[in-house]
Amino acid sequence: MKRYRALFRHQGLPLWSVVRALTRFPIVGAPIGFVLLARTTLGTYTTGAWMAAAYMMCETIAAPVLGARFGRGNALRGVRCSLLTAAAAFLGIALAAGAAGTPVLLALAGTAGAATAGLQGGLRSLLTTRLDPADVPTALSWESVIHQFVCALGPVVVAGTAFGVDGRAPMVLAGTAALAAALLSGRLPGIRERTAPKAAGSRQAARRALLGAWPVYLTSAGVSFLIATVEVLLAPLLDENGLPASLSGPLLGAFAVTSLLGGLCYGLRTWRMSYRSQSLVLLIAVATLVGGVAVGAGAGPVPLTAFLLPAGALYAALLTARNLSLSERLPRGLDATGYSLLYAGSGLGFGLSAALSGVLLTHVTPHTALLVAAGATLLLAAAGALAEPGRRTRRPSPPPPARGQSLDAGSVHEDRPAAYHS
Repeated sequence: MKRYRALFRHQGLPLWSVVRALTRFPIVGAPIGFVLLARTTLGTYTTGAWMAAAYMMCETIAAPVLGARFGRGNALRGVRCSLLTAAAAFLGIALAAGAAGTPVLLALAGTAGAATAGLQGGLRSLLTTRLDPADVPTALSWESVIHQFVCALGPVVVAGTAFGVDGRAPMVLAGTAALAAALLSGRLPGIRERTAPKAAGSRQAARRALLGAWPVYLTSAGVSFLIATVEVLLAPLLDENGLPASLSGPLLGAFAVTSLLGGLCYGLRTWRMSYRSQSLVLLIAVATLVGGVAVGAGAGPVPLTAFLLPAGALYAALLTARNLSLSERLPRGLDATGYSLLYAGSGLGFGLSAALSGVLLTHVTPHTALLVAAGATLLLAAAGALAEPGRRTRRPSPPPPARGQSLDAGSVHEDRPAAYHS
């Protein structure tokens, strides 16, 4: 754990972690929250699947635009505006559910998704640009741990409040989390700094570098497509096999717990394979295990869990390897935009999955729909692998520290401020 202890000596990291968790809860809870809201208030899963699709598709459209704006000028005003808009949209869904029509619910879900789309890449860049390059892999592993921690608690909280309190309660919690993040964001190191605009002559080169990383974005879409399908279809899959739909929350929570442990283990050492190769191999493994979930559900909860938990253990490592494969490919200075494009790929995967789930649920059984999603993900992995030959890395990953040398040894990179250094 020496790497994590060294990481937490950086000033501002604990507060950044809290804000990151608060902004992740609405995103993690939205898909299952929409599905359970529709079931409890409208008596159908389909509307919830379409709400999840609207949420993710609006994220996909907005992420590149808002992410590119994150590094321009003082970011605090934009961060707070985004979070307050998302809070209003989630609270609006809670008020409108059962009273307003489906178009209104879809519009509010889309607004909530678009509002915070640029924050995910922007907050990651705010962290990584204030660290030594050698610390970035551990920092991104820690970010994956935060993500999985929220995923572990989020579905349990969403399912528990939806079935135990009211189907609209998860929307109220999501809005409250966004409000809390807005209040705390002003204390983040570097968020009030103004950055100089880039030279016009460099825009074409930056555009080529960003678009040249499209295989990584494709992998990101495949990861999100697969996990969103699990989140949306798990409750119907349980229903199909005579199991309580309320088990979907605890099962997704267990998935996230194993992901948290997998993410921690991934950050403890340096792996031999390139980040890009790691992400492709892990994506294939997770897709295969999700296919096993679809087949094993018919035999009961134990076989289902036997496939779901190993998939979770590999998922966080997959997220970290994916982020690092983009980081090593892009020149410095394009982090926020690149991460936002990566997030747009994730949103595209989530949106396509939710939309496909809504269509498939009207024609095939949930376990067939899950098998279709796993097969489609394997095809995306193959396409990404075929695109790799001949592509060069633009920014090499940092070498591991020498034996006995601390990860904090050395000075801060000259073009990176020391706001996160003690």
